[in-house]
Amino acid sequence: MKGKITHYGVDPRDHLVYFLRKHYFRWASGAVEDVRMAPETLGKNWSCCVYERDGKRWLICFDGDDGSGGTTSDCKLNWWRFDEVLMRHKIDDYIIFKIQHASISDQRQFYPFKLDVYPLGLMTNQPEKIIQIADSLPKHPNRDIDVIFVGGRVHDHNRPFVWAKNRNINQWWPGNRKVGYDKLLEIKARRSDLRIETFDGLCPPDKYYDLINRSKICIDYPGIGLSSRKFYEFLIMGKCILALKQNNAPWPLQENVHYASLGLDFDYVNLESTIDKLLQDSEMRSQIRANAKSLRPLMTHEAVSEYVVRTVDDHIDNSNEGWTKTSRPTYT
Repeated sequence: MKGKITHYGVDPRDHLVYFLRKHYFRWASGAVEDVRMAPETLGKNWSCCVYERDGKRWLICFDGDDGSGGTTSDCKLNWWRFDEVLMRHKIDDYIIFKIQHASISDQRQFYPFKLDVYPLGLMTNQPEKIIQIADSLPKHPNRDIDVIFVGGRVHDHNRPFVWAKNRNINQWWPGNRKVGYDKLLEIKARRSDLRIETFDGLCPPDKYYDLINRSKICIDYPGIGLSSRKFYEFLIMGKCILALKQNNAPWPLQENVHYASLGLDFDYVNLESTIDKLLQDSEMRSQIRANAKSLRPLMTHEAVSEYVVRTVDDHIDNSNEGWTKTSRPTYT
């Protein structure tokens, strides 16, 4: 770190608070924790810190919302309070790290910040616990389950309050989850040659991790946002994941390299054929599992914290040089 953090606030959401506490414990010794820089004041899912470097003050913001910018309700920042922070700390500029950082332009359409937005990634609460569990499971299990999906409250939802004209309604992720789940149930009912396990609800941890370890393909559907904590856990566990094209992350995440991708098939037309293709190609599944597991060192809280610090300092270096060495990040 080339500068210092002087003030910070913490988002209490369970998948952010552990990361932020570790981050500030390491990098913000002597800094002041300020509730005015936390969601209670800034708005739901927003927190920030003040970073001083080279005689300037930068506001480093963390947007933990489930929305990526696909609807007008995806940014819940209190603009008045945000302006107060900018003025109180005499901020020169700001940078944003966003959990749901969309990889497709439709899902960025209504996000108000169009520059200097970096992916943070949706992490689980305690990655080291998932690593420990993964390492305790049998290394060469009998993969007797072809496909598994463990959901948790897959149910009908109302339509969104607003929706962009001419955009597929199945890009509204809570509804998309139901579409995908119904399609999988239909395949399960028709295909007696496949062992497909589905759980619309919570599964006891011991049973859950055993089933996941025994599965050839782990399907992940969106939740409120496209990216899910289950997807993150499946990567750490080194599973062959089948999912839609994912949001951007701080770690490499290539389609059909680190996970099997359904691309932009929001209607799940190709779900069955993709399952069949994967089941027929054990080498592809094995390579995806190995590629997923290889990401583990980049996915810990400590690694992501270092990524944040490195990204901030690189951003400031490029800003000082007038963005001559690289292009300024856009979110359009």
